[in-house]
Amino acid sequence: MRAVSRGAGGVWFRPCGTVACVVCCAVGLAVPRALTAGTTYYAAPVPVGRAENWGTDRSRPTTVGAFLKLRAPRPGDTLILLDGEYADPQDLLSALASEGVILRGTETEPILIRAENDGAVTFDGGGTRVPLRMEGSQEDFPNRLYQWVKIVGVNACNSGGTVVALRLCEKCVLHRVCAWDASGFNEHIFSLFRCRDNLLSDCAGWGRGRKIFSVFGNILDTGLEDPENWSHNNVMRRCWGRWEFWGRNQENGPGWGGGHGETYSYNYDAWDTHLENCVSTWQARADPQTLVNPYALFLREGCAACPGGLDEGKLYGCIGYLKGRQDTFPGHVYSCGSDARGHRLKNCLAYVETERGYSAYVSTMTLGPTGRPDAFAGSRLTVYGGVGLSGDFNDGCADWALNGLLILQTRDDGDTDHPSAVGRRGDNIRDVWFYDNYPTGTDWANFGTLGSALLCYNTPDYVHSPDHAGSPCVKPAGCCTNPSAHPGPEFDAAQRGRGTDPRLRAPFSLLRARTNPALRPPGATPMGAHIMWEVDEHGDDTAVHLWPWPMNRRIFEQTGVNVSRDVFELGGGSTPFDYDADGDIDIVDFARFQVCYSGTNAAFADGCEWADYDEDGDVDGLDFVAFQQWMGWTTQGRETPIPDPPPDDYGD
Repeated sequence: MRAVSRGAGGVWFRPCGTVACVVCCAVGLAVPRALTAGTTYYAAPVPVGRAENWGTDRSRPTTVGAFLKLRAPRPGDTLILLDGEYADPQDLLSALASEGVILRGTETEPILIRAENDGAVTFDGGGTRVPLRMEGSQEDFPNRLYQWVKIVGVNACNSGGTVVALRLCEKCVLHRVCAWDASGFNEHIFSLFRCRDNLLSDCAGWGRGRKIFSVFGNILDTGLEDPENWSHNNVMRRCWGRWEFWGRNQENGPGWGGGHGETYSYNYDAWDTHLENCVSTWQARADPQTLVNPYALFLREGCAACPGGLDEGKLYGCIGYLKGRQDTFPGHVYSCGSDARGHRLKNCLAYVETERGYSAYVSTMTLGPTGRPDAFAGSRLTVYGGVGLSGDFNDGCADWALNGLLILQTRDDGDTDHPSAVGRRGDNIRDVWFYDNYPTGTDWANFGTLGSALLCYNTPDYVHSPDHAGSPCVKPAGCCTNPSAHPGPEFDAAQRGRGTDPRLRAPFSLLRARTNPALRPPGATPMGAHIMWEVDEHGDDTAVHLWPWPMNRRIFEQTGVNVSRDVFELGGGSTPFDYDADGDIDIVDFARFQVCYSGTNAAFADGCEWADYDEDGDVDGLDFVAFQQWMGWTTQGRETPIPDPPPDDYGD
């Protein structure tokens, strides 16, 4: 059967049998015969956008609802969203398989929904509706999962539930999407529920919600012995999140007993979640008595229910920081809990501002305890402020759980769970540099338990400090078989050696540990995070500059937060090229840059390390291009292309 409508050009038709066709017949829409996969449509908010407009002419845009429900989007189709606020029910991007909408692009012909102008489109739920959601179906699995859909350059806010909700989706991409303010109850800003192989890139979330970014849920209700049927292989890349508030008293729904709030949470039946170059922060702004339990900036509890206890979560090149006044504060910056298995952390920074009352009560990085031999593997980590590093790490000592750590400015809160900068247990740590760690009380230590004998069990394997920069303290091999033995008298001095080496006061930023030779002694793993480059699927640096932050302008316009400046000034650092550290990059800094200019492959003069932005040993034209980019850092970011979703087994 065919729907037929006669127009000036003859008979237009499309095969019937779909929801789109039935509705078209009912409302008498002309259905152009010439439309093929790869058609471009335009939509605008009502009343400019009208459902009866077919939408292929920019001057006669359709609505988002009509595109989804009446046009039956096919592989290769593109919907361009004209500038405006999309607040009417038919304006919202609500694609539900339960309402007959099926979005299934292909690898070569994805379905693309994008703002015509980046950031100039806002879906507003008005506090009663979900402004952006895609929900596939597990019926006829996997043929009704949404797949190969890309949504680009939009905002979403004021939801009646979760703000951006993906459910039963695979191979989908959200790129340069900002979202804020979920409803009460147990709702989030970004939610990937029962999803696999999706990508969130250059997204930003903040405001009201239990969690800012949340990944969770098994995909199917049956067949759970197959790991493929659990949420997995979802990637968040260069995302920024700030937890603000979610009230306990007024927002708990029926039967809901509470819970805790996080900025990033990848839990509850999800495994192999990747976070790459993500930034997480916190600004609690409500009466502490009404806020839900604040918990962590990054939270991973493992996937005990997954087949074989799979976890394999990955944190690569990430930054978590807590600073400024807080109405209440989280217990952790990073927390990877007792069900973790095969978890990977590489090149990450955990920061708690030291001159704040909460500093002595926030665990900067908590790993475990797990009782597993292969729970964690971490390298090139910087732990700054707060209580420090705590947990029991891996069980046994055949392999190092962590290596290449820089731990500085931590405080002991006097709690027996955190008696020193590395908590009760320090074994399975190789190449760690302690600098300026101090307690709130009169006694303190870098490692080991205060007031108790130092044991192999709570002593790192290789300890570096200003007093042992040339030759680190190395724990005897016998410590592995006799963890209750004393590691040696040299460790007694290192345990309490405070250190005041000025070389460890980063001249530019905590993000640039690699520029400090003291943290790269011969034969040691480089110590501390160096987060200047985008990372690949294995956490290794690429040749692509990470900064200025890609979404700097969008985030600044909505929140007043300058991500680039915020991060580079942690710990007293300064933004790149701000030579005089006056908060801007101007002609004064350029004059000094000219003095340092050496040309390609020519070594720069002493004191000009700050001008070698690409860290290739010279100050040349490439550094000058970076200087020009940073001159607009207060409002600008980097342009980033629309990416593809992760391939199967990404990073394995």
